Amino acid sequence: MPSPIEQWYREVPPISRIYLTALIAVTLAAHIGSVTMFQLYYDFELTFFRGQLWRLFTTFLYFGPFSFNWAFHTYFMVQYMRDLEEGSFRNRSADFLWFLVLSGVLLLACSAVFTTPFQAPALSFVIIYVWAQRNPHVLLNLLGLFTFRAPYFPFVMIGISYLFNNQFPVQSLLGLAVGHLYYFLEDVWPHNPASGQRRWLSTPPVFERLVSALLHGPRPLPIDEAPLHESGEAVPSPPAPAAAGLRQRPGNLVADLVSDSD
Repeated sequence: MPSPIEQWYREVPPISRIYLTALIAVTLAAHIGSVTMFQLYYDFELTFFRGQLWRLFTTFLYFGPFSFNWAFHTYFMVQYMRDLEEGSFRNRSADFLWFLVLSGVLLLACSAVFTTPFQAPALSFVIIYVWAQRNPHVLLNLLGLFTFRAPYFPFVMIGISYLFNNQFPVQSLLGLAVGHLYYFLEDVWPHNPASGQRRWLSTPPVFERLVSALLHGPRPLPIDEAPLHESGEAVPSPPAPAAAGLRQRPGNLVADLVSDSD
């Protein structure tokens, strides 16, 4: 019988599970000394002129060494990534991954202007912002002091971050800006008559097929392309794997910190 942690891990949808696994693996590698943080951050020259292309990915997978701060950021990242994948991106893994790719590209572009070597904190705010805008009626409660609706949650988090760190929250604001740009172009602009209902951020079909093949295996061939028996009849394709079960979002965000209710 699987342990509760193993059961929880299996219930996490595929893209979020892959991200969580990679994040833990990178942090563990840094913890045991296999790599250093200086090998993980994003630098344009090191990445493209010295062939260290892994930095395009590791910059989104490092919140620092194992600590309470790491656990706090990892929880929020995975919690809302999971909520998006099981909510507005349900059964749309390719669209969800494309959303992450677009967000990552924009954040890397911003790093050319702002000094942000690690993009994981900014990406977490992109995810939190988009989730908050798509769940406008969810009520959140902060320490039992006051209640607010989900769209205000990213700004509350920025305020808390500023109070605790006493630093201008550059990465949080960049994440907010990228999240708002995505939300506007994907959820607001297509409903404007001037847009012609065109979705500029639609997932490319080739990307959809690639993600589907990676997660679920190749699709069955059409009948006119399927291999044939010697008798001339089409060979039936094996059944597709069953989709992983989905869970409902838990009531608490962080124990004794933030909770929500409809």
